[in-house]
Amino acid sequence: MAKILVVDDEIDLAESIRKWLYQDGHTVKMLHTGSLACEEIAKVTYDVILLDVMLPDVSGVEVCRRYRDAGGEARVLMITAKDQVVDKELALDSGADDYIVKPFDMKEISARVRALMRRSIVLNQTVIAIDAITLDTANKQVFRDGKEIILLPQEFALLEFLMSERNKIFSVETLLKRLWQGKGTAETVRTHIKNLRKKVDKDCTKQFIRTVHGVGYGFTEL
Repeated sequence: MAKILVVDDEIDLAESIRKWLYQDGHTVKMLHTGSLACEEIAKVTYDVILLDVMLPDVSGVEVCRRYRDAGGEARVLMITAKDQVVDKELALDSGADDYIVKPFDMKEISARVRALMRRSIVLNQTVIAIDAITLDTANKQVFRDGKEIILLPQEFALLEFLMSERNKIFSVETLLKRLWQGKGTAETVRTHIKNLRKKVDKDCTKQFIRTVHGVGYGFTEL
């Protein structure tokens, strides 16, 4: 079972989630402010973090962004009372893995946590294998159908990130923040995507590196 942190300033709701997840067999801790959440996740490792967007003092989006920038790897499920596309985009761009909109059924919380835990099992391994592509994070090697693909360090980092977050589309701005610490340009991202596509998708009937014009880039699990 998972070690879970629930962060929500609606105390009754947070307690209901805690009890529900505890009955599912998880270990659950509950906090109610963004600042306390930042302190907690900086020193304690969790499998899953349920994080409300609207928190006192530090928003859930900012908590998640700081956590990811510091290298935090827990699966993050963002809880929001807003059902607007822009709010969902902000949540995902901050590094969240999924989001759920209030009000919700507790059974959906359980299902989302189970799905995130299945994803964590794959991502925490040193080898990420998707279709014909195998990425060895420990040895910094990439293979397609057993044949090694030679990548430059930043190309490897980009592919590792996209494969770890398969089937998600990330904006240029998000990729710059996550992989270049905001120091590159849009052309930097486009060039690396272009080079990565030449190496990974070359002479392949399946195109793994996906471009959504006007939105961003991702790795498609075919």
